Amino acid sequence: MSQSSPNSLNLSTTITAREVLELCKYRPDLLLTSDPMMPSERWKVDLIEFCVATADQNSAERQALCTTNIVMAYTRLCSITFPVTGASIIHSKNPNITWLYVWNLVFLLVCLSSLVITNLYTYNAVAVDCNCLINLSDYSVHYYPVLSGLLWGGLGSCVYLLKKVNDISQSREFDPDVFTGIFSRIMLGATLGWVVVNIFNMDTLDMDGVSVPAVAFLTGLSVKIVYGALEKVVGELELKLNLHSLKGNNAPKVPFKDQLAQYQLKLDPIKDEAVFQACSELRQRLDRQQQNTNT
Repeated sequence: MSQSSPNSLNLSTTITAREVLELCKYRPDLLLTSDPMMPSERWKVDLIEFCVATADQNSAERQALCTTNIVMAYTRLCSITFPVTGASIIHSKNPNITWLYVWNLVFLLVCLSSLVITNLYTYNAVAVDCNCLINLSDYSVHYYPVLSGLLWGGLGSCVYLLKKVNDISQSREFDPDVFTGIFSRIMLGATLGWVVVNIFNMDTLDMDGVSVPAVAFLTGLSVKIVYGALEKVVGELELKLNLHSLKGNNAPKVPFKDQLAQYQLKLDPIKDEAVFQACSELRQRLDRQQQNTNT
């Protein structure tokens, strides 16, 4: 197929020459061919020839040689190396997670400054008379105890995401189109961190000296574990309050024979003689069927 064909132009603008070269350099062993070469290995030769032909060329000249055959061969190589692709290798070298860095820095600075202010208020009596926008004593006593779970939970989420990005980048699998939901994960960790330290009494729990910020930080770090524990608490609460009976129709079922007897009691044997008699015969038939089943 010629390079000027519509399919060739569409494919060459989708896959860049740099992606092809990066993936070939990542796994050159996959381009080895048998001797003699099999027809099914032609795509390997196309990639080798492309790497050789573009060795001393600039980006525009390399992209011009990224024909349909090269793109198809690259796709064949991606099917072997997946989830590592040429694009993931490029993005793994310098992950674009600027907002994650910003959120991590914000939570870190606020947490550290809060600890400094709390220590100043606790160990330095002069700090009480400080003329600041927010009095240190007010922040230490009224604000920080309420916000600590939120702050440390958010910091735990940021640390978790940074560690995950680092691990994915080390394995050359980072893809910004797949690695999404950073803000949602941070907000989830911050919210759960605040909820956990506020709905549970930390003083009554046997935490072996673990502080409230540590609990919130670990909550943001391991959202799945904490969320699973909360689901178990909800399950136990459901059993204790007998709420499961409200979720479904768990009322005891009355047998048809008993329902028929209750209906017959409401009948007048004189006015409803025919219906009353029919109910009696039906009940007797059901009794005989039950006796035959038991025997």
